[in-house]
Amino acid sequence: MDISGIIFLEKFCQNWKKAMISISHDIRFINNSSTKIIEISNKKINNYP
Repeated sequence: MDISGIIFLEKFCQNWKKAMISISHDIRFINNSSTKIIEISNKKINNYP
C-alpha cells in the first residue's frame, strides 16, 4: 500500500468508534490507528495502553 493509502486507513481507523481487529507487521500503523492493543501469543494475553 502506498503512503496515501496508509494515511487514509489510519485516519479511518482513528475515527472508528467500535471494536476493530487489525493484523499488520507495520508497528507504526498499529500505533497510529489504535487506542488499545491486545496481543494473544503463546496462550497468553498481553495488554498495551
